[in-house]
Amino acid sequence: MAAPSWAKEAQAAHRQSSDDYKNSLRLIATGLAQHESSERVLERHVREARHVLAMSGNNRKPWYKRHELEITVGGGLVGASCNVPDFVSGFFPDDSPLKRAIVCAAMIVMLGAGIFLIVHGWLRVRGVFSR
Repeated sequence: MAAPSWAKEAQAAHRQSSDDYKNSLRLIATGLAQHESSERVLERHVREARHVLAMSGNNRKPWYKRHELEITVGGGLVGASCNVPDFVSGFFPDDSPLKRAIVCAAMIVMLGAGIFLIVHGWLRVRGVFSR
């Protein structure tokens, strides 16, 4: 089976992507050399620049899949669980057993979900779960 031919748009996109990568690698390696007050960009600077570039963007997860968001939402749920009685009072002004049950259930659910998200996000940082 013959290899497929490249379309002009694909070649242009490939060229642009590789030019961007080369420019970024060059800028980072130059910055590392300047930071060390080196007169030349060494091979070590290029290897470190490649590592820095890979860490900063090549395999970066989208914002909604990051552990920071998970921990933040969990903390928000734990903090918001304290406000459940005030929020529910707007819907049930009288002090009834139903209101107390709803407040208790909502607080337990919010605390449980928040603690779960915090612990799960923290364990993801520690590498317990595969990425």
